[in-house]
Amino acid sequence: QVSPVSNVPSTVQTTALIMDDGETLYVAFDARDPEPHLIRAFLRKRDTLFSDDYVAVGIDTGGDGARAFEFFANPLGVQADALTSQQSGEDFSFDAIFETAGQITGQGYEVEFAIPLNQIRFSPSDGPQHWKLLFTRTHWRDQRYQAMQYPRDRENDCFVCQFQPASGLVGIVPGRRFQFIPSLTADSRRTSDPLRQTSDNHEDEFELGIADFRWGITPDVTFNATVNPDFSQIEADIAQSAVNTPQVLFFPERRPFFLEGRDLFATQTKLVNTRNVSDPQYGAKITGKVGENVYGLLVAQDRVSNFIVADSEGSTTSQLDQEHRATIARYRRDFADSSHIGVIATQRQGDGYENQVLSLDGRYRLTSADTLQAQVSQSWADNPAQLVDEFGFEESADDTAYQLGYNHHGREWFWGFAHTDVGTDFQADSGFINRRDFHFSNANLGYQFNGQPDDFISHANFGFEVGEAAANASGDLLWRGGGFFANLSLPRDTWLTLTYLNQDQTHQGRKFSIVQKSLGLRTRPLNGFSYSARVRFGDRIDFVNVKPGEQFLLSQKLEYNVNEHILLRLNHTYQTLDVPGGELFNSNLTDLRVTYQFNLASALLVSLIHRDTRRDPSLYLDAIDARSERLDGQVLYSYQFNTQSVFFAGYSSAGIGQDAYSGLHQESEALFVKFTYAWRL
Repeated sequence: QVSPVSNVPSTVQTTALIMDDGETLYVAFDARDPEPHLIRAFLRKRDTLFSDDYVAVGIDTGGDGARAFEFFANPLGVQADALTSQQSGEDFSFDAIFETAGQITGQGYEVEFAIPLNQIRFSPSDGPQHWKLLFTRTHWRDQRYQAMQYPRDRENDCFVCQFQPASGLVGIVPGRRFQFIPSLTADSRRTSDPLRQTSDNHEDEFELGIADFRWGITPDVTFNATVNPDFSQIEADIAQSAVNTPQVLFFPERRPFFLEGRDLFATQTKLVNTRNVSDPQYGAKITGKVGENVYGLLVAQDRVSNFIVADSEGSTTSQLDQEHRATIARYRRDFADSSHIGVIATQRQGDGYENQVLSLDGRYRLTSADTLQAQVSQSWADNPAQLVDEFGFEESADDTAYQLGYNHHGREWFWGFAHTDVGTDFQADSGFINRRDFHFSNANLGYQFNGQPDDFISHANFGFEVGEAAANASGDLLWRGGGFFANLSLPRDTWLTLTYLNQDQTHQGRKFSIVQKSLGLRTRPLNGFSYSARVRFGDRIDFVNVKPGEQFLLSQKLEYNVNEHILLRLNHTYQTLDVPGGELFNSNLTDLRVTYQFNLASALLVSLIHRDTRRDPSLYLDAIDARSERLDGQVLYSYQFNTQSVFFAGYSSAGIGQDAYSGLHQESEALFVKFTYAWRL
């Protein structure tokens, strides 16, 4: 057992078996349980099984600790998978096509995996393969227990490096070399003007495209392409509040073509954010690995051009109705158990516009617990006239950015420091840089301990952090201060967190003293029920009017499996800001989703997202609506043959409310169907 108490005998017995037939890798688990009636297992959407009991296999085909493929299943056969590395952690956007089966028995449960060898990358060999493997089991009782087939070294912060060596599978080859995923989309959309000043607009569309074409040129080199893809029917992003937020929010990538090999393009500075390619006409990508050398090239043609417009104090977005081509090239050399050195180059080019970035990055594990990483980047830009006129961009500009960091993460003590500098004119339009013209330094120190099996507190960590940031061009202080944090793990998988922040902050030349406190809770007291909440209160700048304020924020998340088939998910965020003279605003953001999972393949989702913000216009410098409201709804049926072969049918609508008209008025509605199917040759 490695959690919650490290390296003690497991409370349950688990047997794992592995074999192959030349094309498929088979893994089976016999998970014994003295109390099988307490096993947690529900029918769920893919990649959402982690509140259940589950088993998993991790496969490091390179045997070098650089990355591993992970495959999970709960006792009913619900799947999850991830690509994990020291650079980017566990990335569950990775989607492989594999099969699972599971059943609960009188002695526990049994799970089987059938993983086609063409879904994992490895180099063929005349003799046996030399991989590293991890077998793990997680089960829930009063808290979360996890067992592995080997003791875990808490002085070693590299998870994949500790997988156990395994030799065998003589003569296997990666298998099928082609995968072709055509897509068919049909939708009928209607938009209307709530003020009735213009007539309704109705559009019917029918599109054929290639969601993804994959060619395994060699066992080590893969080519992907997409033509006229349509991603509009992917489930809506989890709603985030943007009220009184000075920076652009980040949303993760979900589109299959851009997810392939995404970990290769990840660097400390976010120079690649493929969601900037919002409406692609086509895309092509090649990725490969030869020994310790890893490389990739991505090219995409986009119908529009999205920009993040940033300065030292915040950011916004802008979109130009013009095409551009994005090119990203990456080379990385891995060595010495999850260390690497690499180079990445990006280019975006359109009519009267070009942006280029060249960057060198590296990561070196000094010891099993100490890591040093650095990155230096140079950008060049010839900006379009609209950005020059509207936002004051230079017509031609170049600048640099760099990061340096050191981290120690041992069994008890952890500490680190980091320094970041982003130049005034640094521009990485293929990435996610939501603040520039600044530099900051910070350092942290903390202590953690793990208790004994019967301790009330099974794990705890606490520490403090200090830092300072300033603008590069003016030299003005942006913020300076520090705070402390504490985290406690209690029975019933309950976590308590406490943070305290005290800093001086400057916004648009005005200085503010900020003291904030927050308290967090996460608990799973019952089978199928989880609840988390975070309350934050204290000082907060009114970024719109540049005034001091007092904030109260309560964010809550509830998940409840009503039975084996029905899952209820509710996210709600409430926040207020009081300023001299009264309450500036109060905001409610509610995200409700109900899923009926008929079986492993078929599901019905109903979602409602409601945003409601009420303001006092007399406290604003500029004219503003006293109330703004939006309600988005969706009914979505899906049938999943496998993760790449899916049928969707649904209805969506959006209603808005403002001072100009009373109540909510429907702004748009749509009916749609979409079908993709993965052919493997």
